[in-house]
Amino acid sequence: MSVKKICLFTLMFLLIFCSPIYVCFSVFEAPDVGSDAVCLAFFGTSRCHFCEEKWSLVADLEGYYPNLIVMRFDYMDEEDRSLEDYLFTKFNLPLNSPRTAVFVGNDYLLGVDITEKSLRSLIEKYLDSGAKPVWKYIYLAYFGFSSCFSCDLDWQMINRLREDYPMLVPKRFDCLNKSVVNMENELLRLYRVDVKAPRVAVFVGRHCLISEDIYEERLREIIEIYVGEGVGTIPPWKLLKTATKKLSLPVLSMVILGGLADGINPCAFTVLIFFISYLVYLKRSKTEIVLTGVSFISAVFTAYLIMGFGLMFFIVKLEFFPAINLMIKVITAIFALILCFVNLHDYHILKKGDVNRVFIKIPKSLHGKFHSIVRKMGETKFIVPFTFFAGLLVSIFEFACTGQVYIPIILLLSDPSLQFQALVYLALYNFMFIMPLITLFLAVYIGASIKEINNRISKHADKMKLLTSIILLFLAIILLTQIFSSL
Repeated sequence: MSVKKICLFTLMFLLIFCSPIYVCFSVFEAPDVGSDAVCLAFFGTSRCHFCEEKWSLVADLEGYYPNLIVMRFDYMDEEDRSLEDYLFTKFNLPLNSPRTAVFVGNDYLLGVDITEKSLRSLIEKYLDSGAKPVWKYIYLAYFGFSSCFSCDLDWQMINRLREDYPMLVPKRFDCLNKSVVNMENELLRLYRVDVKAPRVAVFVGRHCLISEDIYEERLREIIEIYVGEGVGTIPPWKLLKTATKKLSLPVLSMVILGGLADGINPCAFTVLIFFISYLVYLKRSKTEIVLTGVSFISAVFTAYLIMGFGLMFFIVKLEFFPAINLMIKVITAIFALILCFVNLHDYHILKKGDVNRVFIKIPKSLHGKFHSIVRKMGETKFIVPFTFFAGLLVSIFEFACTGQVYIPIILLLSDPSLQFQALVYLALYNFMFIMPLITLFLAVYIGASIKEINNRISKHADKMKLLTSIILLFLAIILLTQIFSSL
């Protein structure tokens, strides 16, 4: 492959994926609840399969309409249920009507009437005129500390305001809870406030007040603004669901590409190929070969998943130490860039056919140990459990070679805003990592020549290095974007 083709391929790759990067790191702007914003309230519960089906229709449409602000309410929650009761009364709906409901402006949809067509029709009706929240409530989020006397005084003052403003609905959050700190950090980003949680703060409508700015006169001024507008406000804690969900697509694309690129790495193939060859040489039965192959690949998946969970847990714990967290991101970004150029160097070396000068590879000393482990596996009577244990051991030794993409991916996923999604994505990454191993194993099992497979891997090893280099460059760009956006 010529230098021109390499540059063209890299440019195409970056053009395709630069838009997800932009989306990924620009979603923390506060949603614009202007005159053209369309506020949609969805009521359902995650415990109901029917509700989840309807919610997926609503969530999918959010990306098509930039002015659409979606809020999800759980009618099993007492506070959300009372709001839905209020809306049912306002729209003269019987309280025994289907509880899965959508409210936009002066219109609503219930139960089976919630379809993609009806939702699009309802949203497009308000695209030009906009649709404010369908309630008159002014929601206020107060973040403080349960052990703080000053915070208690603030909360008492906020509750006294309800005597003059019965439409005010305050909700208190305790910053001694880690999940609350993560929530506050996301809100601070959404409201573009350049401070880190935990902080004593108030969020109401388009306004955010920090610490000493929280006093009665100022709160009255803000509440009067919304009373004068004659419309309610969006509960600040409901805005987070829109912001975090938008991270899914770009992160998902990197997880899939990174997992495949890491799995195609020749380091991951070496032991499995020798292992299968040795079992065939010993004339083991096909059943034994299948069981041991499944056991080995399962061990690789388990080992990498456990290592990923452990490293992610450690990084998430450092969220309370911003300086250390930032330093780790900087080191990992530099590490990814260095490995990018090292893989590019290996690509040129392999292109010339000089395998001995490749930098990133399993040391020859480890090859001998791996072969010794495989021989012991082949001779034991308890080959399946022994193979699983050996697979765990081999995965740990191979991590120095195969972990070059995995570590930046783990850091990318160690974002509290992703929450449970991060665990799912980590499992998906590892599944994509073992996909090439599964394909290789099946190819050998159905009769493909091991010698031919080895030749093909050697022939395309340079392209694998080039792909890994591009993936690492992309990961470094994402991490650097995160770093600069947090400064």
